[in-house]
Amino acid sequence: MENGVVIWLLVGGLLYLAMRWLAEARTPAMNRPALRAALRQWLLNLRPELDVEEAEDALRVTARGRAGALYLEQLLRRCRAYPEHAALLVEEAAMAFVAALNEEDGLPADWADQVLPQLLPDDAADPALARQALLAGVQVGYVLPRDGAFRWITQAELAAAGVSAEALGAAALRNIERSCNRLVIDARDGEDEGEEMMLRFQTGDGLDAARLLVPTFFQRFGPRFAEAPLLVAVPTRDTLIMVSTENLGAAGWLAWRSRQDYHRQAYPLLPTLLRVTERGITPA
Repeated sequence: MENGVVIWLLVGGLLYLAMRWLAEARTPAMNRPALRAALRQWLLNLRPELDVEEAEDALRVTARGRAGALYLEQLLRRCRAYPEHAALLVEEAAMAFVAALNEEDGLPADWADQVLPQLLPDDAADPALARQALLAGVQVGYVLPRDGAFRWITQAELAAAGVSAEALGAAALRNIERSCNRLVIDARDGEDEGEEMMLRFQTGDGLDAARLLVPTFFQRFGPRFAEAPLLVAVPTRDTLIMVSTENLGAAGWLAWRSRQDYHRQAYPLLPTLLRVTERGITPA
């Protein structure tokens, strides 16, 4: 009987070692360049505005003038010890580092990953709201999603939390940019191959016009119009349409459509067009 138990234990141990060997054989060993690249990608996915430089033993990260480092050696050892979990370990390390940066911003826990920018016309801007001017007629406020709606953040709440307007704005831009990574866009083809005639955001999530504020807006969408300046309409909170400045027919149609939507749709914002280039946003 005892011999049988010993044999079964030996067989079980050999099976475990065989399965571990097969798992490691299928998972390529993590090396330092691969780890640096994977970590860098995760950091930029979580906070696109970070300045991330690769060094031999670390990633040097700068966020709004503050510098930090994410050292690789311990994480590399863990990835090599558990190659089947390497992707998860890298993700957890990046998320922990970004969480530490968010804490340094002083944002309340439920603000850091949820606060979003929202455009509102001057005549609808309550003086009590935390807000900043964007262009003549349009301001930027800040909201938190709550039960399918938005709750505006007030200046009193900002002061009570001890949060600067700059930190709040930076967090809101991070979150609105992240929302673009899964965005489904209505595109109409142009005459030239590889170019678009029109792009339209109409997702129904209440954030379409606010996506105009994404820091990489022109870098993301300019190439789809052969890098020409963009004409953008945000007639309501829930609509953003863009065309190339070089497509005069589309530009004329967009000006007409913007006026129509502004007067007929809910949450009116701006009846006129905006010009967007890599330098920023200006009235058209």
